[in-house]
Amino acid sequence: MVAFAKHHRRQSVGAYYPLKLAFSYTAYCDGHVVQRGTGETAEISSSGVRVKTAESVDENVNQMRLAIAWPVALDDGTKLQLVVQGPVAHAAATLMEVTFWQYEFRTAARRAGSVEVVLHNGPFLLAKGSQSASSAAAV
Repeated sequence: MVAFAKHHRRQSVGAYYPLKLAFSYTAYCDGHVVQRGTGETAEISSSGVRVKTAESVDENVNQMRLAIAWPVALDDGTKLQLVVQGPVAHAAATLMEVTFWQYEFRTAARRAGSVEVVLHNGPFLLAKGSQSASSAAAV
C-alpha cells in the first residue's frame, strides 16, 4: 500500500473496492484549470475514488473532475461515464484520492462513424452526416 503524503484534509470514509477503469480528468487550483490528463482508477467507494494518473499532477491541485469509463452500457449499447467532482483528499505524485462532492452518470459521446459508399470508380469512405453518395459521385 502506498502512503499518501499531501492534502490530508479528510479521512477516507467507507469501504473501497478494487476497480480498474480508464478515466480522463481536469485538475483545478482555486477554481482555475491547471491540468488535464488521463489515468486509471485503483479503488472506488460510495464516497470517493483512488486513482493513478498517467503523469504527475501539479502539487497545487486541490480539486478534480473525473470522467470514468463505466464498465456497463445501457440496454441499447450506449456507453456510460461516471462523472465525479470533489476535493483532493490525499496526493502523492501520480497517486490521488478524490472524495465526491457531486457525481452523476452521463452517456459517453459517440464517435462519428463512417459508412462505405461504392461508386463506379471504387469505394469511398464518408463520415456520417457528410455528403451523400449521389453528391459524392458528382465530385
